[in-house]
Amino acid sequence: MRDEIERGAPRSLEIYSSKGVKDEDNSPFDTVFEMERSLMDETHSLIKREEFDLAARILSDAPALIVSATGSNSFLADYAGYFLGTMKEKVAVVKGTDLSDVNTLLDAQEGTVGLVFSFPRYPIKTQSIVRAMKEKGMRIIGISDSIASPIACYCAPFFMVPQKYMTFMDPCAAVMSLIHSILYGVWMHDRKSCRNRIEARKRLFEGE
Repeated sequence: MRDEIERGAPRSLEIYSSKGVKDEDNSPFDTVFEMERSLMDETHSLIKREEFDLAARILSDAPALIVSATGSNSFLADYAGYFLGTMKEKVAVVKGTDLSDVNTLLDAQEGTVGLVFSFPRYPIKTQSIVRAMKEKGMRIIGISDSIASPIACYCAPFFMVPQKYMTFMDPCAAVMSLIHSILYGVWMHDRKSCRNRIEARKRLFEGE
């Protein structure tokens, strides 16, 4: 177990290195794409098919969902929450711990599932939200960069998306691809219901 934890230790200080980075003729375009591709390949190798299928099924079957991320990770919750809400009813996005966010957690119905993102620098608010979800008895699907992440022990399934850095800016291609894959998995699990909801939305706003 110790070896597994050490291998999965947070990579917040791991700097991406490439022979091409120091080449003056090498474009930032090439450098970033090379790094993002390497992280996508690594992430793909870490995902087990059965865990992925389980996550998609859990999200599809859940009577309600709360998608959460805070700080610099917030956009991940917006992306996942928007498209899950397009396909399913009762999808809420929580990006903080103000009164409305707390009420969303307190009022969550039985069977609500959480989908939570937390990457370095591991926002404290996200940890508070995850603990609140656990106290409410929610099942939580987690996505972070390491099994040593503060949210990992609360989540099942838990997906690891390794991170490396050239500057302070977060790499995003791998985690966005994972989210897209999960969304597509939800769609494939119950295409009829997803289509019906999309059509209902279209009818509601016809003529605008």
